[in-house]
This record gives sequence, C-alpha cells and structure tokens, in this order.
Amino acid sequence: MTSPTAAAAAPVRVPTPVPRRHRHQYHRHYRHYRHYRHHQHRRERNTMARLDHVRHDSEVAERIRRRRGGRLTPLDGMLLHSPPVADGWNSLLAAVREHSSLPADIRELAILRVAALNGAPYEWRAHEPVARAAGFTDAQLAALHEGGDVSPLSPRQRAVLDYTDAMTRQVTVPEAVFDALRPHFDDRGIVELTATVGTYNLVSRFLVALEVGEGAPHGGDGSQSGDGTAVCGGVRKEPGA
Repeated sequence: MTSPTAAAAAPVRVPTPVPRRHRHQYHRHYRHYRHYRHHQHRRERNTMARLDHVRHDSEVAERIRRRRGGRLTPLDGMLLHSPPVADGWNSLLAAVREHSSLPADIRELAILRVAALNGAPYEWRAHEPVARAAGFTDAQLAALHEGGDVSPLSPRQRAVLDYTDAMTRQVTVPEAVFDALRPHFDDRGIVELTATVGTYNLVSRFLVALEVGEGAPHGGDGSQSGDGTAVCGGVRKEPGA
C-alpha cells in the first residue's frame, strides 16, 4: 500500500493546454470523434433494420429490379412498404444517376460528403469504390471527411464541397458559395448538382433513421449501394448497364 507521505510526494499531472491557435482544430476533431463513436455504438447495439424488409413481385418491384440489374436491395425492401414511394424514389434516382450530365467525380464527391456529414457509414462504404473508379485518391477521399485537408481537391471540387456543406448543414446557401460554382458549371450543371445533393440527403437520412443496411454484408450478393444500386466486385453496376 502506498504511504500517505509517498502519495503526497507524487507529482501531479497537469494537462498540457491546447494553444489558442489550434483550439478550433482540436474541438473540430473531437466533435468528429464523438460523432463516429455514436454511430459505432449504434451499430454494435443493433445490427438489424428497424422495420422488416418487404419482398414481392409487384410491377413496382419489377421496375426497381430492371434499374438495379435484376436484384432488390435492403433499401428497396424498406421502400416497398409503400409502393408509391418506392416507385417515385426509383424514378428520381434513375434521373439523378443515369441522365445527369455531372462528371462522375463531382457526383460522387457530393454523395460522399453528404454521407460523411449525415453520419451514414453504409452510404460511404457503398460509394467509396465508385469514387475510386472515378479517379479519387486516398488523399482526396480523406478530404471529404469532416476536418479533412481539402488541399488535394481541385478548385472545382472545393466549390462543390462548399456548396454541399451549405445545403446539408444550413440549407441556405451564401451568395459567395453559389457564385463560386459559376466558373465551373452552366445552369443545367448547377441544377443537377443541387438535385444530387438534395437527393442524397434524402437517401442518407432515410438510411440512418431506419438503420437500413446496418450489419448488412458487403461483397458477393450482399454488396449494395446506399441508393440501392448493386455493386459487383467492388465496382458499381450502373442501372440498365
């Protein structure tokens, strides 16, 4: 047993204060860590979706299968509780994914940033291989996490990142953030980018709220995209391709 004298003589550890100029970085990384631990705890606590998945052979389900390359996904199984919602969702995602003029790297940047901001790890895991196929490096992917170093991103990618942040965090977009898109996109591109960010906020928040895909296998027949598109061999199988 330690004597009272020895205990009194033991040095007292005083935490090293964080320099003022680094405090904003410290708090930002701490918030990111707490966000990560919250979702990790939720996955450990419950690996099942909050509602049962629906499987049937309705006309709506068949239309979804055609877009998905022949299969239904965990997301589809949740949406099919409401066939009208599932049908409209399928049409919206077809427009955003198949008929947009946005380059693949811009589309995937917006999707991954939304997943990171909304704490949707299933969405991130699904789209990271797609982003890599579009040319993203490890450093560029790291930049899409909160607090990441954005220097590896191009000016156009940084403009998209800022726009995605404003739409997702504050909803309103400052004039300067919007104006920064103008050198890089025409009116159609801005509309399609806005629709992509809005759509994947819908996707990620639906996934997170109902815990869709939590604990779902990835690889083989279980490999799925967060928007419901099949991913084969680590590479997205585009709808209709």
